[in-house]
Amino acid sequence: MDFRDAAVTEIDEKTIMLEPQIKGEAQKIIKNNEDANEPIVHLNESINHLIEDINEKKANADQIITVIDTLCEKMKGDYRIEMQFEKVLVTLIATALIMPDITDEQRNKLVEEWIRRVKKIFLNQSYVAEVNMVIALWEQLNKDINNDLKQQILLMILESIINDDNSGLISQIAELTKFFLAKNRNYAIRIFNTIIMLAEDEMNHQKFNAAYIKDNRNDDDYEFIPNMVPKLRGVDHWILENNGYEYQNKRSEIIQEYLYDGKGVDLSEFDIRNYDIDLLCNIACCGLDTEDEEFVIVINSIVQCMIEIWHKNCKEMRAHEIIDTFQEHKVSSYFQRELNMTGRNPEAVYDILFKETDFSIFTRDTVDFYEDVLSGFLVAYVDGFREKGKRDDIEKKIRILETYVNNIPEDYVRNILEKRLFLCKGRYSRWDVNKVQAEYSYKDKCFLNAQIEKYGSNHLMDVLYTVYLFNISELLPEILISISSCFTKAIRNNKEQFAKEIKDSQVIVDMIILKSFIFYSDEIKKDEKLINAYEDILLALTEIRNEKAAVLLDEFRIH
Repeated sequence: MDFRDAAVTEIDEKTIMLEPQIKGEAQKIIKNNEDANEPIVHLNESINHLIEDINEKKANADQIITVIDTLCEKMKGDYRIEMQFEKVLVTLIATALIMPDITDEQRNKLVEEWIRRVKKIFLNQSYVAEVNMVIALWEQLNKDINNDLKQQILLMILESIINDDNSGLISQIAELTKFFLAKNRNYAIRIFNTIIMLAEDEMNHQKFNAAYIKDNRNDDDYEFIPNMVPKLRGVDHWILENNGYEYQNKRSEIIQEYLYDGKGVDLSEFDIRNYDIDLLCNIACCGLDTEDEEFVIVINSIVQCMIEIWHKNCKEMRAHEIIDTFQEHKVSSYFQRELNMTGRNPEAVYDILFKETDFSIFTRDTVDFYEDVLSGFLVAYVDGFREKGKRDDIEKKIRILETYVNNIPEDYVRNILEKRLFLCKGRYSRWDVNKVQAEYSYKDKCFLNAQIEKYGSNHLMDVLYTVYLFNISELLPEILISISSCFTKAIRNNKEQFAKEIKDSQVIVDMIILKSFIFYSDEIKKDEKLINAYEDILLALTEIRNEKAAVLLDEFRIH
């Protein structure tokens, strides 16, 4: 900045403004930047003018497409403009596609451009537009667009579901795809059939490789057990090194016949040993549910196969090499979605999980899977006050679940799964209670009290943490009744264990007894059941030398 030749401007009688004059090389740099930014300035002007027209409902498809064409032209070869305006471009394309006056030719052109950009995600290239808008692209399958474009969209839908790169953006697309397929059953069936056939092809690949190993190692004792051993990775490379002929997959033919042409499959004699379990798990994301008989056949076989995998690979600790955490989560989250749908009969899901299941071979992995499936009730119940009838629906499903759990013959499995009957926290249940709004009616509190009293005494720490997640302040003072029952039974069964669990949950216990005394003393003293419950809690804590409880007990009785 050079103030030696500054321009002086008088603002008022007491104020003047000094402006430095830019000259020489600095002036050239500024001029070059202004020239470089000129296209962006013009683009912004055009876009702002178009947005005004759209907001005032004056714009038509031709106007929007004119700006889109300009944007596309400017983006060619200019990465800076590409990054800055891709989000705007995709938004305008989505807007144009819902215009009533758009022609078929214009629609095809816009869809093709959008597809080209979404494909970048699957190639690990940058995509700066809103991923959530991709569902509008999927909806173009229901419009009159070229068959080639429909096939490209269907392939991206399939890739988003079976993709094993675990990319964040692809995972987001997969979540949107589930909602689209759930509302478009005809495409859901195509995806389902395609995954089934791809899984069969992959198992044929594994059997081919297993046969090659047996023939070339001269090992008569080698045995390949479908889905019970990790995939035979590296065999293809070994075959090529030995100048052999590797397996020729039928992926292209399967996609053409079952995804594009919509050919059906016959599952009347379905045997999961002929299908790759890893690929098969992806049907949990295909949009079908337990109302589809063929889907039930497959998902039931998947669950039974997973149980068998965890059992047979328990000692070697290699089950995760056959079915990893991501595939397991796809299946468990599907069941969670099914169970959390208001009005949906849960017995179809419960039958899959509990009917004809051998609980004697359950391992820790199996129990974790079942707990994950059934842990969604807690979150839904906490948030249930926002939706009329939601909590009644959950309570009904819990009571039905109660019958299934109580009929489990294995004590170990039944003891763990009974925690789901008082909506126990899951493995991943974590949130800031102070930031989560919750409200409970007297009826809700009575239900929770009844369930905790029945099943909580053997799971004291789980009860306390679950009550904390429900929001202790919203449940007090009524929840004292079930907590008192759990304390009494727990200290009677094993005093030392009770003391240890209380120590481990001391913060939550202190919250319960202190909040009860400070905020609910008067309300507690109006009800004999609550008086007895609160005093029993304090007496149980006093018995294990909790000084805070002893002081509160004296104060409560005196005042």
